[in-house]
Amino acid sequence: MKQIKPVPYYTQCDTYEFKRLAGEIRTVFLPLVARRFDMHHLNGFPHHAIIRYVARWKKDYPYYLRADIAKYYPSVQVAKVVAQTQIAYRDLLGLPYVPKKFKDRFFLRIAGWMRSLPMEQGIPLGSAMSAILAPLALLPLWLAVKRKYKVKLLVFMDDVLILCKEPYIPREIWQFLSTRLSADLGVTLNLDKTKSGRFAGSKVEFCGWSFAGGYARVTEQKLNEFKQRIADIIKNTRKNDTRSFIKRINNKIDGFGNYYKYGNVLRQFHELDCFIRTLVRGWLTRGVRGKAYANMELEKLGLHALLNCYHKVHIKKTPAKKQPVPPAEYYEHKPPKIDFGAINAIAKHTETVTKQLAQVIAQQRRLLDTLSNLGLSL
Repeated sequence: MKQIKPVPYYTQCDTYEFKRLAGEIRTVFLPLVARRFDMHHLNGFPHHAIIRYVARWKKDYPYYLRADIAKYYPSVQVAKVVAQTQIAYRDLLGLPYVPKKFKDRFFLRIAGWMRSLPMEQGIPLGSAMSAILAPLALLPLWLAVKRKYKVKLLVFMDDVLILCKEPYIPREIWQFLSTRLSADLGVTLNLDKTKSGRFAGSKVEFCGWSFAGGYARVTEQKLNEFKQRIADIIKNTRKNDTRSFIKRINNKIDGFGNYYKYGNVLRQFHELDCFIRTLVRGWLTRGVRGKAYANMELEKLGLHALLNCYHKVHIKKTPAKKQPVPPAEYYEHKPPKIDFGAINAIAKHTETVTKQLAQVIAQQRRLLDTLSNLGLSL
């Protein structure tokens, strides 16, 4: 078995020259990757892109293969990474050869970075060159899968989720990947994280999301990691400044909530909010007896809630009712002006007539009273 580099090597950083080289390579490749792959992490897709992409295509591509490469960084052969990067540039352009202009600009400089590494196997995690060359070395493989099997791909570094139309295609792709990865890069698939099935009948996890039965939820691993981060803040923060403590908790809540708020996470967010409030109450009442904090009091202290992040996306505001627009004739034919002088004259005349009628009625009543006293009647 080939020697794998020790752990301290994984944090090795590049010199300024190699960081600049990595930036140039990224500038050349990113427009080409964006044309061929709509869902590759080098394009920088937003948080909601993964679940919306799966929701859009899972009806036409109901089967999947989720694959991961075993120990990609520490076990890949450096010389093969450099060779596959050149092939990736050739395949992205659709040429039968690697352009001489690309070789003259980059080959000797990439070879210099390769010679600076202490061993021929494995690339450092803290390297800017590794961050760009590692995904580029896999591009010829993803392009071959896309052309040969007519599938949809979601690629995040060495993790890939392949959406297929037929149930037999995931098995064929698995065999194809196993052969090509060993021949091209000297690596193998991680069998523990490689899985195939149908979206409607099984669960698959990818990039922190768990897809099952038409729903997208947060994986249990990510939930436990988030809870542990909150618990670490509670444990390591002394009770001297409540404002800074709440701010630290809110930073974690906002980061987690804004990333996962696009999924079907209402129940998960509710449970996490209860968990957070319980720990925060314990911190606030540490060393204090007979004090309790209701939810409203925690809100007054400024504590955020994951459910607020969820509601901003999923609860639609009812638009205000629009006032009816008058027809065009309303503006063309304006109503005549009102003569308020005539109206006032009519009102005065009506008031005079009303008074006169009241006087006549009063006279008739007096006449009737007089007749009744005389014993006469009309």
